Amino acid sequence: MKVIWSVIKLDFICIKKYFKLYFYLLCVAIAFALFSKNLMLSTITMMMLISVRGVSLIYEVQDKYNNDKLYNYLPLTHVQIVVGRYISTSLVGLFVLVLYLILQSMILVSLGQTMDAGEVLLSFALGCLLMYSSVVIQIPIFYGLGAISAKPFCFLPIIFYSMLVYIINETVWFSNLNKALFCFLICCVVIVMLVLSIKVSLKIYRRKEF
Repeated sequence: MKVIWSVIKLDFICIKKYFKLYFYLLCVAIAFALFSKNLMLSTITMMMLISVRGVSLIYEVQDKYNNDKLYNYLPLTHVQIVVGRYISTSLVGLFVLVLYLILQSMILVSLGQTMDAGEVLLSFALGCLLMYSSVVIQIPIFYGLGAISAKPFCFLPIIFYSMLVYIINETVWFSNLNKALFCFLICCVVIVMLVLSIKVSLKIYRRKEF
């Protein structure tokens, strides 16, 4: 785990001067939330912005500065590099998501809207599902095609997000959904998707020439 943490720190060093991008995305999402005043819908917007722009950032930086070769000069295995990338991307997404939910909850309360702990928990679970849906779809594509060629695929998660917005707005069963069961199902789905995605990414990464 110590070695994987070294990979994570190296990822953070590569994108350190681009952290302000996540701040801008956070501001855009909060601005949208002020109009919608709906925590779940605004959470979907936040994670959509992260998926379209945030997941690809490390690959864009690596392509720009040719940093991917640096990882292979270090005493790291392919498994450590790939798993570290998934963890670093997840940590950034989770940090932005938690920060967003805190700020958005404070804003809605200040506007006189009652906040339910179950709604915040459900929004967090929904945000995690959306984030990992983007991660598991996009990372193998970026490994396989590179940052430039894979750029159009950043918009794939938007289709899934649009379906969720429709479900939340138009269906009755979502409002009657057992929140605890939904969170549990999300955890199960995320774990399965992550395992499959990491296996695919590792297979692609091992075939790459540096």
